Amino acid sequence: MDLFQWDTEAYFWAGRAWMNGADPYDPMLLTKMTGKLPLPFVYPPTVLPFLGILSLLPLPLFHLIFLAAKVGALILLIRCWRRIAGEHAGSLVWFAMLGFHGALFSDLGAGNIAVFEVLLAWLALEAWIEGRTERFAALIVLAGQPKLAPFAFLAMLTWRSPRHRRILAGSIAGLAVMMGVLIAISPDAWSRFLSVAAAIDERGRNNPCQMALWRDLMGIATGSIASGKALVPYLLVSLAVGLATWTVGYRSSGRGTEDRRRAVFLAVLAYALIVPRFKDYSYLLLTPAAVEVFGTMPAYKIVKYIFLVSGLMPFMPFSEHLPLVFAYLPLAWTAWFWWLLIRREAAADRSAVV
Repeated sequence: MDLFQWDTEAYFWAGRAWMNGADPYDPMLLTKMTGKLPLPFVYPPTVLPFLGILSLLPLPLFHLIFLAAKVGALILLIRCWRRIAGEHAGSLVWFAMLGFHGALFSDLGAGNIAVFEVLLAWLALEAWIEGRTERFAALIVLAGQPKLAPFAFLAMLTWRSPRHRRILAGSIAGLAVMMGVLIAISPDAWSRFLSVAAAIDERGRNNPCQMALWRDLMGIATGSIASGKALVPYLLVSLAVGLATWTVGYRSSGRGTEDRRRAVFLAVLAYALIVPRFKDYSYLLLTPAAVEVFGTMPAYKIVKYIFLVSGLMPFMPFSEHLPLVFAYLPLAWTAWFWWLLIRREAAADRSAVV
């Protein structure tokens, strides 16, 4: 499994270490357990009890169950996407496989939990479109347990309804209490988790996000996490994207279900542009947004085929020798989609005023 399902193996050994009362964040300990240098475990302690129980299984069976569960989650995800995408749903599978440098293939190869995370996120966003705010908040809280970043979607509760803001306040208060209790129970585990997470400095093809791009553009050496040079441009761009998205989403969310649906596409694109770590397989989240752009803007039909064909690039034998700019193409596509949707919604606002 060294070249396939490596994340799944990391989950197994971290769970096994936790069950044995050892430190799942200690790479030397995991090396002794596995007989090789494993990937670091960079997930919060909240997921360890679940992984610990599953790690009681033999490793091959653990792999099999994980993969079977992922296939089931993928089927549910595509069904959810079809409900949201409507008339453009026919392109979803192709976009999932080839879009954003083959995000789905990246996830299946790595054995990451991205499909499960994306499923929970889109079930939550579907609930938000339909006005089921409590369900939205509950699902986002659940989706955020392994990687924390999806909690950012709770900001959508500030759009329009005062009732939504009450739910937001309740969600934040509940999260604060829950996290406080969990940290109080195992402060050392949380400290080790934060230390490991802060030391990660992946860039380019594996992590084509905005923060990584700025680090590369500014010539910051890999591993120089303490350097804050990239932080200023990252924060400025993130603030601009966040404010524009919030403003447009605020207006759109009060105009009806169809406008709320479009606001969701804008939100997921902004999320991908803003979060400080967004792996290659994480771009699977953006599949319906890409389908929406090309489905509603026929003038870009040729660009659609370029988008899909470029998804094959990472799997070509020469991919390792391509200039660094190609590694960040998923981020560039995301920024372009976001800009197109911002312009479309701004035009809709002007039409509504006239």
